Amino acid sequence: MSDLADDTRLAPPRTFIDRRGSARIRAECGIVVPAGEIGPDSRTVARRLASACAGWRRPPTPREFFDAIRADKPSARQAGIITMWLREATDDDLILAWTEEAYTFRQLANAIHRSGAADSYPERNRDLNRLSER
Repeated sequence: MSDLADDTRLAPPRTFIDRRGSARIRAECGIVVPAGEIGPDSRTVARRLASACAGWRRPPTPREFFDAIRADKPSARQAGIITMWLREATDDDLILAWTEEAYTFRQLANAIHRSGAADSYPERNRDLNRLSER
C-alpha cells in the first residue's frame, strides 16, 4: 500500500479472510465465553451496543447486528448499526466479536461496503486493511 489514499479506502471484501472464530481459537487465546454469548448473542457486540447506542430510541440487539452483517441489501437501520460498529468498536471489540463468531472479516467488510460506509471512517479502514491480503 504505497499510496496513503489507498490505505484509507476499505479493501475489497474478497481480500479479507473468511475464517470463522471458534471455540478452539478462543481457547488458544485464553478467551472464556459461555456458549450462550457467541454468534448472534455475542457478548462483545452486546456490550458495545449497550454503550454506543444508549441514546437510541430503540437500541439494536446483538441479533439485529448479526442479521445486519449478513443483509444483502441493508435497511437504513441496518446500515446505521454497521456504521455505528465501524465508528465505535475498539480494536479489541473487532477481534473479540470475530472470535465470538459474530462475523468473519470478509462478512464485516462486505457489510461495510453494502451499507455505504466504506469511506466513512478512514482511520478504521486503515486498521481493518491490515487484516486484508491485498
